[in-house]
Amino acid sequence: MYKQTFQPGNYPHGQEYVKQWAALGAWFLGPKAENIDVFNNLAIEAFKGHANFRKKYFPTDSAYITTDITATEAYKGEKKQLEQELATMVEQLKNSTPMFSVRFEGHMNWDTTLPGNLGYLAALLYNANNVTNESSAITTAYEIEVGNQLCEMLGYKFTEPKTDPWGHITSCGSIANIEALWACRNIKYYPFCVQKALNESKELARAKDFKVYVPRLQSKQKLVDLSNWDLLNLDIDDIVAMPAEVIDMCDGVTSDDYSKIVNKNNLASVGWWDFMETNGLKKGPVVLSPMTNHYSWPKAASMLGIGQGNIIGIEFDENARMDIEDLKSKLDYCLRTKTPVISVVAVIGTTEESAVDPLADIVDCRNEYKKQGLNFAINADAAWGGYFMTMLHKPTQNRWKSTAKIPVFPLSDYTTHHLLSMKHADTVTVDPHKSGFCPYPAGGLCYRNGNMRGFIQVEASVIYHQGLDPAVGIWGIEGSKPGAAPAGVLLSHRDPEAMEFLKAIGPDTLINAFAVNLKDNTDLGVCNKINFEIFRRLSHTNPHENVMRVPLILTSSQLRPMIFGKAVKQFKQRLGLPANTDGELGFLINTVMNPWVAELQKIKEIGSIFRQTVLDAIGMVTDTPDLHGFVSPDMITDTGDLFGDHLPLFTMPVHQYHAIAKFNVLDQNAVTLIQGKYKEQSQLAPGKRLPIIFVNTEKSGLQNFLEDAMNEALDMDFFVGPPSATYTPFLTTKVKVLDIPRRKHIDMTLRDYPAKLTYFMYGNPGNAYLSHNVSVRPDVHQVVKLDKKPADVPDILLELGIDVTINNLEGKPLYIDGKIVDPLQLQEYSISYSSIDGIIAQSTIYMTNDDAKVWFNAVDE
Repeated sequence: MYKQTFQPGNYPHGQEYVKQWAALGAWFLGPKAENIDVFNNLAIEAFKGHANFRKKYFPTDSAYITTDITATEAYKGEKKQLEQELATMVEQLKNSTPMFSVRFEGHMNWDTTLPGNLGYLAALLYNANNVTNESSAITTAYEIEVGNQLCEMLGYKFTEPKTDPWGHITSCGSIANIEALWACRNIKYYPFCVQKALNESKELARAKDFKVYVPRLQSKQKLVDLSNWDLLNLDIDDIVAMPAEVIDMCDGVTSDDYSKIVNKNNLASVGWWDFMETNGLKKGPVVLSPMTNHYSWPKAASMLGIGQGNIIGIEFDENARMDIEDLKSKLDYCLRTKTPVISVVAVIGTTEESAVDPLADIVDCRNEYKKQGLNFAINADAAWGGYFMTMLHKPTQNRWKSTAKIPVFPLSDYTTHHLLSMKHADTVTVDPHKSGFCPYPAGGLCYRNGNMRGFIQVEASVIYHQGLDPAVGIWGIEGSKPGAAPAGVLLSHRDPEAMEFLKAIGPDTLINAFAVNLKDNTDLGVCNKINFEIFRRLSHTNPHENVMRVPLILTSSQLRPMIFGKAVKQFKQRLGLPANTDGELGFLINTVMNPWVAELQKIKEIGSIFRQTVLDAIGMVTDTPDLHGFVSPDMITDTGDLFGDHLPLFTMPVHQYHAIAKFNVLDQNAVTLIQGKYKEQSQLAPGKRLPIIFVNTEKSGLQNFLEDAMNEALDMDFFVGPPSATYTPFLTTKVKVLDIPRRKHIDMTLRDYPAKLTYFMYGNPGNAYLSHNVSVRPDVHQVVKLDKKPADVPDILLELGIDVTINNLEGKPLYIDGKIVDPLQLQEYSISYSSIDGIIAQSTIYMTNDDAKVWFNAVDE
């Protein structure tokens, strides 16, 4: 047995980048848990540290779980039950979606960094609640540090203490988006309550001449003299500065005094109805957002009383980016009708198309329109794309030093330009648990001006207090939230090389939206069916489904003409469909966060898996119903289990499959009858024996039949030998499919045989079988029962099924006297196969028993 050695030539940048690939190996647990010892040792150190903390905290306090308690049957019983329940849970979790694998390309999720996991675990046992500093003295400081790091990463500048940026951790991007809109809504309408207080409050009389810059007039004006429209279109920085500036003009007025006077009339206090009526407002506000926005934005509008119907969708171009001309058209309408715009949302990395909206152009629009009297906040939803800023900024401090470099996959000029404009957005949502590779839950929200957070503060003053924030929990939506989340993010951020890693891949390679169509097909329904079948085969949604039978994991979505407009028309044309065809277009999505995929051999393997899946999906959609025969390689078991090897044909598409299934005969009498027929044949001379063959009774596509039989028992006819006028069924009985080790549509485009003869080996710990891989016409379909399971082949591989190569036999058919004959002329052969961890292993197979050669047929000779 030997392992393929590390070859720099297999990697995208050759020998120069061997070092950084080695460094990359230290940042993750690894697709095969290669770093489990490292992780275990460090995790145990974290747990020991926590245990030591408990022991040393007032060391003279008594222990409560004494040896007397642990010796009781009650204690032992509870401990045993815990062990059993945990073992059950661990076993159930093994059928989870394998997000750590290079085969997972479904959602915006992948493995998390070792520092992220270890930081989370280290803080977990302390059970810190970051709602208040009292219960999270350390992890609150961690969260503030993480917030500062995120702000710095996004390009926000810490230059002016009065307007320094501020960020914090949320449970997810949805919460961050809702909070962002909440803050912008409250700020938008805040000048009204200040104006009212200046006009009515004696305590604030000295500030009645307070002036604020009016963008429409490009000059400062008295706040008390401003019209409602001008009050609705002031700059955010000027609004959030009002409390401090008004207080400075009023001797003896504290921030608490000011808050009591002003906030009693603000929108958050009185609600929409009284606020609108009191201030003479007739028209409600809107939010302009691209039609690709996340569902959290209409959710936010609903929760904040804005109304989902007032999320005005902006069309997008053929690249699924916001159409800036349509944005201007909508802004023109709002300006003309004097409709307040709370904010314009820019998506920085859509979750389905990986598109970056033209943020720099949106900023230019704001500068242009506010001079005309229409002003608005800008919310950047960069939950997915925010961390790509690590490719454009260097952190000011690195705790860990390393010279390892990551190969650069440069961002496009377009993407770079608009990412760099995030520093102008008023809020940015960014999720460490997405492209930051940190454990859930770890969303994040950053404010360009940290004072904005005071406008969603339920208690205390809206004035920003310098120094360490007493508790991040007083700002934002959430109350209780885990201190472990920022601890995990912080430790991950402290690894600069893990952040540098993002330079290896750009957003265009991370999320790809694509669809598959048959050549010359113009039917949208057929195209959608094919893509749905691909998705169905390459997704893991059923907890009862064996995840080991899902060779690659993708996700899917739909392009709706009403929403996607230009993009869906162009996409349909590229697929060979009429552009104006009515109906949604289904498409597939792969998200490539996994760096190990960059290994060229793995790219080829994944490409091969996808091609095979496409062929299978096309077959599922286009196959005509027929009857399908299966040859049994061995005696049926007492419990009714038997394998069936499908009988293929090159001449009929519905039979162009190499398929093997594990069946179960439900009726015990039928099992006994089948066993009797098998024994009858085994007593005949080898040349006279016939295999047991069974056939479905109702015509169906092969794949339809196999899948239907997994869900319900179907009738099958059993024969001794091939069905014919001579060989009629001796039994019709109900059968279910338990597993499908092999389902592979023959690729009819192939013209060359493989270099070496290959078989599919499958079975169970007691028996092993071979089924020849049918490839190029003409070929052979051969089923072999081996004397025993090869000693070196792990049971799990035999259960799953593996391809094996006969080392000294050519892949093309063997001809003798002009006829195709059995290629296995000997009783013993050396084989090679890919074993555990991709190791290329060698073994020997034996076929000395007289029942070894179960079936041989020259297919379309």
